[in-house]
Amino acid sequence: MVWNEWDVRTFERAQRERKPVFLHLASAVSRLSSSVDAVYERPQVASLLSTRFVPVRVRAEDRPDLVHRFGSGDAAPVVLDHSGRAVSTLSFFSPEDLVEALGRTADSCAFGGDAGRGKASPPRPAPLSELDPARPAAVLAGLKFEGSGSCPCAESLELLLYAAREWKSPEVREKLQFQFSRVVRSEAWDRKDGIFAWPDEVPRLDVNARLGRLFLDASALTGDASFRETGLKVAESLLRSFYDERVGAFRLVPEASARVFYADANAMAAVCMLRAAAMSKGGDWREASDRVLVFLTNMFDMERGVAHRWDGKAALHGLLGDNAWTILALTESFLSGGSKAHRELADAILKIMFQQFWEGSAGGFLDRVPEESDAPFLKTVVLPGPLNAVALEGAWRLNHLKGNIHYGRWAEAGLKSVVPAADGDGCAAAALARVQDMLARGRMDLELVGRIGDAATEEMLAAVNSHYLPRKIVSFVDPDDQDFILPHKLKTQTWPKLFGCIDLRPKMEAGRPSEVAALLEAIS
Repeated sequence: MVWNEWDVRTFERAQRERKPVFLHLASAVSRLSSSVDAVYERPQVASLLSTRFVPVRVRAEDRPDLVHRFGSGDAAPVVLDHSGRAVSTLSFFSPEDLVEALGRTADSCAFGGDAGRGKASPPRPAPLSELDPARPAAVLAGLKFEGSGSCPCAESLELLLYAAREWKSPEVREKLQFQFSRVVRSEAWDRKDGIFAWPDEVPRLDVNARLGRLFLDASALTGDASFRETGLKVAESLLRSFYDERVGAFRLVPEASARVFYADANAMAAVCMLRAAAMSKGGDWREASDRVLVFLTNMFDMERGVAHRWDGKAALHGLLGDNAWTILALTESFLSGGSKAHRELADAILKIMFQQFWEGSAGGFLDRVPEESDAPFLKTVVLPGPLNAVALEGAWRLNHLKGNIHYGRWAEAGLKSVVPAADGDGCAAAALARVQDMLARGRMDLELVGRIGDAATEEMLAAVNSHYLPRKIVSFVDPDDQDFILPHKLKTQTWPKLFGCIDLRPKMEAGRPSEVAALLEAIS
């Protein structure tokens, strides 16, 4: 069986030979991959694919933009027309089912039926003139945690966690406790290995990095020791089984023979390691996060943004997820440790995103940068809700960290554009609802006066980082800086000193780590 590459020549051949394209998005995390590949090698199946289709095989993890459009193809490959538009999805339970489906689909395309013309893309919902302030609460109330399989999506759990912190509702706090406890009772949790894995899938980095961080945040909010234990177990498993010391980055799947590393998943892992460092004095969390951030820095190109994959060299620039998640990891590093270099790199990436990914007519971020060589259908506008939530949260952070009011305005415009398309998609709606509420409530404003690296300052910062503060914006003030004299010399003659600000004015101060919790409560 000879597979073709995903490129413009393949679609030119499909048009020239009047054949549909058979797209197999093979996943590295699926336990079904080897058995599905064996089906395609069956003589009757291979003959049909070779003679009546242009077969294309793509590694799903290499092309998340294709997964966004067509879904994973291990059990349900997709048939496309020569423009790249989806014709049909072929679900099958046996080689005989697939042979029948292939013949039926090829006949339909050849005779110009509805399938041959391709399915029309749904119209884009009109942008909102205003955001409904009641929407975040309505989205949370409508989430169906019990009906979402063995484990709710990370976006739903994160909205629940955020609401428990910011809305101060006993009912939401109780729901949080129940749902997070339910996750560790699900079949996805392997308590022995300290890892989450879905049926028919091997454990994967991105899923575990996000869930591990959420459990650590839940522990910081509730004080539940079992949540902390779960989060640290996941972080330990990631370091033990996914981390490659030679590269300073995490593989997508544990102990993979192929040394392929993905930027978006590594950015998620860096955030998880930073939270583990905040919740545990031991471990190699901070060192691992620092090395991953170096890896991500090396994946960055000043003209094209962050590359998606590395297997000896950086490859495939122009995907939203890599850039958005890298911004979140870099700003998280700044907020937790004061790395100005990371803040500046995040700002540089965001500028590229607004130049290349921003949808000009209404707003929101495209899932990928269109290229001249794309098949026509890949040039259609796709604004993925969950990835836009990550990107817009990064824009919101940098609005405050860099004092760029345009970032805040664009974040609001992006929400108005992307929110309507999230109706009916619980995970996307949850992610966008959380960011909308962040924008509406504004920043939790902290100023830390002290020298980064000084032991006393680090203790004060550790006390802040041990709390779950999703709206936290920290301004680091160096007492040796000349700018310190004007705005801060009259406030304090000693440091470290933490100020809690309201409307950019200090309202409460803490001179010792033991005073931090009271300060945070006072300005919440």
